[in-house]
Amino acid sequence: LRRSRLRLEFTWIRLEAGHLNGLKHQRLHRYLLPGFGSFATPQRFDWKLLLQVQCQIDMEFRRPFGENTDDLVGEIARLVTLCASFDVPYWRDVPEDRKTKIYEKLVDKFELRVGDEVCNDIHIRKIIYEIAGRRYRDVRSTLYRHYQSYATDEDHLQNPPEDINANEWAWLVNYFGSQKFKVISHITGRRSFKQVSWAKRNEG
Repeated sequence: LRRSRLRLEFTWIRLEAGHLNGLKHQRLHRYLLPGFGSFATPQRFDWKLLLQVQCQIDMEFRRPFGENTDDLVGEIARLVTLCASFDVPYWRDVPEDRKTKIYEKLVDKFELRVGDEVCNDIHIRKIIYEIAGRRYRDVRSTLYRHYQSYATDEDHLQNPPEDINANEWAWLVNYFGSQKFKVISHITGRRSFKQVSWAKRNEG
């Protein structure tokens, strides 16, 4: 009974917080909970909204902040690993439909806010893509270290890392072994961390 009361109170908090905006003209249904009477909810209300984790976005510094920041960044990293394509040189080359999939899956789980407002516009999307781009580079670095663990292409192909498509890994094996990549790695190795970080931010 106490759990039902908490669930009811939580429902009303979220409804009053604005999740019914734009839905107020829909036909309402009445629901009953034992001992509490009835309450109204729209016919097509998305109950997944009640399970979303709130996370604040700092528009000036273009980053999340607050108690759920680590959860948000961790989920972005997980989605990048699962949904991004790694048979391209850079994050900017990842197909737009893959990036969209990452974003849509993220906002299914997280409610992104700027102050008291729920935000899901192009500016928020760009910030999420910037974070995803950094996580993409982290994953690529991990994949390259895995590549370096083996001496021959045969060993590389026979020992793919987890969670990476076999065709994409074959592409990476070829790319990591290419003269173009070796030149890029050599140039990167001669620059300072600050220079490399600036260049990466401007890769898209």
